[in-house]
Amino acid sequence: MAERPKEIRAEIEKLTAIPAMPELARRIVALGPSPDVGDLVSIVELDPGLAGQMVRQANSPFFGYRGTVKSVADAITRVLGVEPAVHLALGGIAGKAMRVLPMVRWVARPCGCMPPTAPP
Repeated sequence: MAERPKEIRAEIEKLTAIPAMPELARRIVALGPSPDVGDLVSIVELDPGLAGQMVRQANSPFFGYRGTVKSVADAITRVLGVEPAVHLALGGIAGKAMRVLPMVRWVARPCGCMPPTAPP
């Protein structure tokens, strides 16, 4: 355990660049604290992977919605709500951007989010 800070520091020192905030994230943040649903939908729909992830989340048992969500607009208006949708979108975008950082494995392991053999 005493070696972990040194290992983390070594990984950080290997980094040559930290990825910039993706354009979609900038657009979502620029919408402000209470974005219009239509504006948020139009931004999320620019990324098919993010749109699919949001619809999958809305259809998950976690939210308890008995119908079937087939669009981003339905996911936000019927199930998630604007603020949780913003958080999901920004989290999904950040997750994609952070995959390029090898040090993420050092941050994720202590919380049990990532197995010790996971690739960087």
